[in-house]
Amino acid sequence: MAISDPAPIVLIVEDEMVLRMRAVDIVEDAGFVPVEAVNADEAI
Repeated sequence: MAISDPAPIVLIVEDEMVLRMRAVDIVEDAGFVPVEAVNADEAI
């Protein structure tokens, strides 16, 4: 990936807030951009 390329986006769908927050941290630490959703309807 070139420096000018935007970071890939990862959709995180989790209804448990603590687990979702942890997943967001992991995704960010890996260099991706997280997008959060609480359930499938919100994710769609």
